[in-house]
Amino acid sequence: MKTFHLFSPIQRPYLYPYTPPGGAESSLINDVGSGVDENAFPCFKYAESMTVKVKKGDALFIPEGWWHQVQTEGLDVGSRSVAANLFFEYNIDSIRGHKTQRKPAQIASMFCQATGDICSRIRLIN
Repeated sequence: MKTFHLFSPIQRPYLYPYTPPGGAESSLINDVGSGVDENAFPCFKYAESMTVKVKKGDALFIPEGWWHQVQTEGLDVGSRSVAANLFFEYNIDSIRGHKTQRKPAQIASMFCQATGDICSRIRLIN
């Protein structure tokens, strides 16, 4: 099982973002799940998050711009955990309702069709 800690794009200021040389934007906060040092990151207490547990066979759609941290739980020695990032062309404004392009539910449906419907459940966040 994986536990996802999810933060919408508007929570960015509370996540202490930084961009390492040649890298993608990330957060200075390393482990949301085990508690965050309030002295080191005093603004984090204002961040609103959502926690989702994903089990075997589940798929989770994370919209563009959402911050996330993942913890894998309950793996036996020799077990494997695999994550796949799939990207479909869509406009982030469609998620916000400004345009009429593909919406998250349509993208999740496309994912299941493209993968032979391997997911037993889809959990959408939005």
